[in-house]
Amino acid sequence: MYRRAPGAPLLPYQDKIKKGFMDCPAIIIQRPDDTEKVLPSTKITSRGLACLRKQIHGGVQ
Repeated sequence: MYRRAPGAPLLPYQDKIKKGFMDCPAIIIQRPDDTEKVLPSTKITSRGLACLRKQIHGGVQ
């Protein structure tokens, strides 16, 4: 994961999204002045969790 700028949200690398390990859906927030703000929301998928589990525990549960 990386940040585009200091203080910005963490974003997944594109190769992790393509492999299905992470996702980055957008969240739309409605402001009081009727404008919208779009925020990325980085998520680790179940496939990503399985990969991490395998790396950490070496395949042993």
